[in-house]
Amino acid sequence: MFSALNMGGAFDQGLVPLALCVVRGFSACDGEGVVLGLRSASARYSGSFSGGNAAGARVEEGSAARGLAALLAEREADGQRDVAVVLELHGAGDLHWLAEAISWLASHGRRTIVRTDRALPRDAVEAARDAGAIVQLRIASFDPRIQAALLGPQADTAARLLLGAQHLRAQSVGVGVLLAPLMPVVHSDEVLESLTRNICAADVSDLAFAVGGWSVARHQALAPLLPPGGATALARAYGVFEPESAVGRLRLGLREATLLERQARRIAEHAGLKPRSVAGCGCDACCEVERDSAAAPPEPFRSLLAPDLFGSVGSPATLADVG
Repeated sequence: MFSALNMGGAFDQGLVPLALCVVRGFSACDGEGVVLGLRSASARYSGSFSGGNAAGARVEEGSAARGLAALLAEREADGQRDVAVVLELHGAGDLHWLAEAISWLASHGRRTIVRTDRALPRDAVEAARDAGAIVQLRIASFDPRIQAALLGPQADTAARLLLGAQHLRAQSVGVGVLLAPLMPVVHSDEVLESLTRNICAADVSDLAFAVGGWSVARHQALAPLLPPGGATALARAYGVFEPESAVGRLRLGLREATLLERQARRIAEHAGLKPRSVAGCGCDACCEVERDSAAAPPEPFRSLLAPDLFGSVGSPATLADVG
């Protein structure tokens, strides 16, 4: 058990516990799935944590397995049987715990999808190859400044991520791209044409989209990077006429979001890509991503709950015979 006492010892040694949390559940093609992310920094460790991990420290060995077991067992006790697990990564910090997490999930019969805006370390790539996991690269723009504005300064550039995609494919790891957050004005036809051509050139065919929201912070980050009048046009697309007084994150209208995604899909198809909602099921489990992995056959699903206490005792009739 990882107590508060040995947690303090771990911090003294430059190690931190892995702070996983459930983002949301989803319906996969062959059952249920869950998206897991990293918790935000607590007030106590806000000086040394970023995106749930200490920026300069490694995650304690075994922490990933314990965190996954606790979260998935809790969901299983509530009736969810998660056959697919998406590890959604944002923020700076150590990524070497990923190899342990991927291997643990595979050994317990869970299909693994790593969604990331950072290049993966070698041990995570090898674990993904051996487990038959899928890596989904999150890309917002080929312009490094807009990529950082939309995904955060810790995100790798699209060029580096797509170079990593070629390495992943060479290692027989299934790769897809999530173009997100997709936004009007930011993603003009010209921008999308350039981006999809580069994705196709990286030998990645699977592409998914996620329309993004508007917030004051995002507006302030994008305003200096857009053409004159672009920031105002972007705000008005979300129904915002006084950006400074807006509160929270605003969603694009249903009609506008649908038209934006349809246009992005059309451009992607023209570049030779297979947009997710057209090519396959469209679920978060990335079922249709091409996998050339030479991994061993997947393990059967293993429950994390204790077996029924009386499961091996016998039926009521048998008990009666014994009596």
